[in-house]
Amino acid sequence: MNMDSFTNNSNSSEKKNFYKILNVDKDASFNQIKKQYLKLAIILHPDKGGSDEEFKQLAEAYKVLSDPEKRKLYDTYGRTGIKHDLQKTDPFEMFTNMFGMKNINPLDIHITKDLDLYDLYNGIENAIHYERNIPCNNCNGKGEIFKEILVCNVCNGKGKVILEENNGMITNRIIINCNHCNGSGKFVKNSEICIHCQAKGMVNEHIIDNINIPQGIPMSEAIVIKGKGHVHPNGTIGNLIINMNIKEHHFFHRKGSMLLMKKSISIADALCGFTFYLQHLDKRILKINIPHGKVISPNSVFKISGEGMPIFGKENSYSDLLVQFKVDFPTSISLNENQIDMLIKMFPGISAMKGDIQFHREANIEEMDTEDTYNKPNCTQQ
Repeated sequence: MNMDSFTNNSNSSEKKNFYKILNVDKDASFNQIKKQYLKLAIILHPDKGGSDEEFKQLAEAYKVLSDPEKRKLYDTYGRTGIKHDLQKTDPFEMFTNMFGMKNINPLDIHITKDLDLYDLYNGIENAIHYERNIPCNNCNGKGEIFKEILVCNVCNGKGKVILEENNGMITNRIIINCNHCNGSGKFVKNSEICIHCQAKGMVNEHIIDNINIPQGIPMSEAIVIKGKGHVHPNGTIGNLIINMNIKEHHFFHRKGSMLLMKKSISIADALCGFTFYLQHLDKRILKINIPHGKVISPNSVFKISGEGMPIFGKENSYSDLLVQFKVDFPTSISLNENQIDMLIKMFPGISAMKGDIQFHREANIEEMDTEDTYNKPNCTQQ
């Protein structure tokens, strides 16, 4: 399709004929119409060098010809039959809906890279493999090789002609596209299909590149490498956008810029203090000491300053490591009377009522599985 047919000819039939705008036959199927719209929408989008008017005409043509009822009205009455519907056309909203996302750049390449938490903590250089579309060098993206090109003898290669209209005493002159050469100003006398790209005009280029994963980059952040996307025949190049999929770590968990870990300890550890050693994500060994006299409550959280994730964009700056302690209680224990009395003296809050207390009956109590209790359909919580 000659793109010049869209320009400088607001009153021409080329611009008003929806079939010619989409470059499809009158008996074209819905799939053919949709495919042609998607192809031209990318080329004629204002972000790719097209004009708002061109883009709007394309949207109007697709809106009508893709709808069987509107298409029938258009075939019978022309633009008059669907004039009201055209006033509601938003070409940019239509383009967004067709591609399923906002602010899309069809030349961008999106890939997902699997990474470990180790990679984000230390920062790494990683190889990536991907393919992009580039114009065929053999035919300069045309899909065919021209052997001989002739200048149009009607417009003398200008692509435009002047028409004069006599309106009584006044003669109007208008400039329109040359119908003889379709506004191109030239003819191809002999041409052949480019076998290198199979007439597509584009070929796939396989790329192997190294990318840097910076320390502490947020998981929601995408790495954008400009000028590494698809290449349009007009020279416009998209970007390579790398989205990260972070694998679950067996020990550390990321919480924003902080790191979180869980540590199981015994009752003796919780009451008497303890020391443990931790291998960090950069292989350093940390010694962590909980002094005697500091009682650890179940699920309590302690902070180790400066041992969290690197803060993105700040060199040699780290957030905090949070340690959540889980106190493992024994399922059973055997204590004699002296040991029980000693515990009562040490922990006066222990409930151990003794003596003769009048009661109505002695109730039996048994342990239940917590998950089974809450998963039973008839179990209600008061």
